[in-house]
Amino acid sequence: MEGGDTIFHLSSHLVGHKEDVRCLLTTDSEGAYIVTGSRDRTIKVWKQQPDPECVCDLSGHGDYVTALCVGPRDGCLISGSRDATVRVWLADEGLMCREEGQVVLTGHEYQVTGLASYKEGDIIVSTSLDKSTRVWKMNGDYSSGTCLHVMQEHDGPVLCAAKVSESALVTGSGDCTLRFWSIDKSGNIACTSVLSGHTDTVRSVASLPGIGIVSGSHDMTLKVWTLDGDCVQTFEGHGALIYSVAVNSDSSLIASGSEDNTVRIWNLSGECVQVIQHPGCVWAVSFLPNGDLVTACSDGIGRIWSRDSSRIASEEVQAMYEAQVEAYTAKPEQQEDGQGKMKMYDSSALQQPGQYDGHTIVVDEGSCGMVYAWNQSAGDWEKVGEVMTDGAAADTGSQWDFEFDVDIADDQPKLKLCANAGEDAYTVADRFIAEHNLPTSYKEQIAQFLVTNTSGKVNIHMDTSGSYVDPFTGSNAYVPTSNAAPAPPSFAGGANVDPFTGSAPGQISRFPVKEYVLFTSPLSASARKKLKEFSDDIAKKDETLAIQEDEWAAIDALLDTATQGPMPGVIDKILCWPSDTVFPLLDIFRALLSNDKGRAMMMTYLQSINVHPESGSCGAIIEKILRDPENNAGKIAALRVLVNMFHTDTTPIVLENLDHLVRLVSLCRDSEVKGIQNAYTAFVLNTAVLLAKMLAPNADSISTVANEAAQYVCKHKDSPNATALMQALLAVGTLRRESLLKRSDVLHLIGSDVFTSISARAGEEASIAIELQKM
Repeated sequence: MEGGDTIFHLSSHLVGHKEDVRCLLTTDSEGAYIVTGSRDRTIKVWKQQPDPECVCDLSGHGDYVTALCVGPRDGCLISGSRDATVRVWLADEGLMCREEGQVVLTGHEYQVTGLASYKEGDIIVSTSLDKSTRVWKMNGDYSSGTCLHVMQEHDGPVLCAAKVSESALVTGSGDCTLRFWSIDKSGNIACTSVLSGHTDTVRSVASLPGIGIVSGSHDMTLKVWTLDGDCVQTFEGHGALIYSVAVNSDSSLIASGSEDNTVRIWNLSGECVQVIQHPGCVWAVSFLPNGDLVTACSDGIGRIWSRDSSRIASEEVQAMYEAQVEAYTAKPEQQEDGQGKMKMYDSSALQQPGQYDGHTIVVDEGSCGMVYAWNQSAGDWEKVGEVMTDGAAADTGSQWDFEFDVDIADDQPKLKLCANAGEDAYTVADRFIAEHNLPTSYKEQIAQFLVTNTSGKVNIHMDTSGSYVDPFTGSNAYVPTSNAAPAPPSFAGGANVDPFTGSAPGQISRFPVKEYVLFTSPLSASARKKLKEFSDDIAKKDETLAIQEDEWAAIDALLDTATQGPMPGVIDKILCWPSDTVFPLLDIFRALLSNDKGRAMMMTYLQSINVHPESGSCGAIIEKILRDPENNAGKIAALRVLVNMFHTDTTPIVLENLDHLVRLVSLCRDSEVKGIQNAYTAFVLNTAVLLAKMLAPNADSISTVANEAAQYVCKHKDSPNATALMQALLAVGTLRRESLLKRSDVLHLIGSDVFTSISARAGEEASIAIELQKM
């Protein structure tokens, strides 16, 4: 290499995409092309001239562009997308493709993740999250293509593919394995061997001529394999998921890109010879024929790196890049002034560049604070919306602490998103969706936007009371969901979520959960009715245990739940009833514990009886109910009482009896009753939150709670009850985020097959599982 050294330096930028660059392709021909695919749904073709120039811009995909490869014949480009299609683009010259005449290959159920092509037979191979590998054959003039085979031998989503030779293919999967395949010019394909060794999803694979292949995994390692399937080398060094691997033209170097915001350069001895920092996670890496390296980053920019001094960027450009990386690395987690109040900047802050794409600040503009977000691609601050600081009314005529202008579509006026500090983000999202008749699929993005841009003043409270079955009536609140995914509204500061892992630069983490889950729904009118019904039945056997006429006033006062004073004596009488008739009283206890006045009343009562089982006590009846395999209504009510005891006033009682309570509640872990599942996992989550708040939590308690949550997740990974599954995952994640569990503990407790199964689900539990797995 003339005039070069062994270290890569920044050479040039590929600027033009509006969102992060997800995939890369470099051609091995003279005057090599670079092709980039982005979350902005476009593909750009760059000519390396000596300065790279975008010579072609392609649109057509309906979602992220996730995979690229050269076609079976010259002048042909293949792309795959989150829209589940494969597209074939034809060029009149080089790779300067035209949008006209593009061929769309459909059949995959979910996003396309990998591509390979074979000249003999005009064969294309695609892989997908639907666990399949498809073989396609193009017709003579490339005006159409036919799916010849659908292979589904992997047990998990297939996440990558690479051509090994003109007759061989390798694929990697969420089942932690790689598979070698033979393929002929007629498109016939057969699996020839299975490679096991990775302990997590295989995310990327590349051919390593002279040896075999190299794979990159979510287990943060690279492995070198022979064509016989032997693992001969393992590279360790990355601190997070590995998304991409590439091999240079003489097979002397391997590059890997990772969620840890770095590219690592390795020699074949397994030595990391260079670490290249990036201002965001690195989705893809690829080498050019001249030895230069191309990287794709979540900041929406592709970059070329060179060891040739004649192609290295000026010192000024390199210094600016280093400053950008340093600023990104040092980005603040929140903008508060140390007293829990939102930090305000003066207008001079807008003269300085943002620290990272989507960085938001609040600028003091007199009567209000204005939120600005840094647009990395434009190199400028964009006004997001108003934060009201003096109680001024919004356009809606109400008083709001926060106001944001939201772009739903280019051809529609902006909508006003309003919220008050302390509101639940999902409640605000529901209100906004209802006011403007928007799809319910927007809900999650609106909620996360509010959390991000109010510095947590509008947060996710985890108040799940509406999701639980009423033990009296069996009724349940309906939470609308949608499998459809229309284009989301444009929220400044929104995260660019990885279609495979859900990760994103600046994404709001769901961990740790800091607030307890409480059942705060009002008492059902059926509570008194049920007590009367049970009392009448009991009176037939023992009149002294029945509720007397002069005792109903005390019961009615309790039903108000805002009553004050000592607990009436009639309660002790009811606690002596048969255990299958006590659940109306337990639901009253649950309601009392959910408000300050009622909690004060319950405190005295709980302290006097404790939670340990004593004849005729609240603790005794709760234990009896939880040990009864048939008393489902009672279990729901009893568990809710224990859940609502997680409050500053009552947690000392919980702590005093924690080990006993956890063992007792564990009896409900395997229940298939939705209400029991929800209450059980709420208790486990609250226990995890409690341990995370303690200065020196007991190690045995941590282990016990983690095991409870993990066992629930493993047993119920396919359960339709998403709420309970999320709560169990959040419990493990809270312990992990607070360093009470190691990552190896989590991966041991919840196997990769369980993570893969949950990650493939359609709901929020999938993104929670993905985030937990990579922590």
